[in-house]
Amino acid sequence: MAIENMEVYKRAEQLLFRVYKPIKNYPKYEKHRLSQITIILFIACLSFMHLGNNVKSKRRTYLQTADALLQMLKVCFRVARYEKYLGREFHRQISVELSEIGKMLGGWIRS
Repeated sequence: MAIENMEVYKRAEQLLFRVYKPIKNYPKYEKHRLSQITIILFIACLSFMHLGNNVKSKRRTYLQTADALLQMLKVCFRVARYEKYLGREFHRQISVELSEIGKMLGGWIRS
């Protein structure tokens, strides 16, 4: 199956598109720190999902790495909320979506 048709990948990619602009609006001094790290983690997570879909012999390893990156994304968004770069409701929505993606990824790992 093409990775672009997999629901977990689509949801992660859509979440990246949804949070990209707010991440770019972090304060200027965060441009090369928290905002850049968050974008890189998103892209790396999507890349490892892609690898997990295409490299059958190392699927579990790649998907577990994607899951670990997803957990790091949660930390980045908690820091952004703590620093008040994100509103409470927006952060809650992101957290719920990341949790849902994590559950879907966990199901993929177990399959």
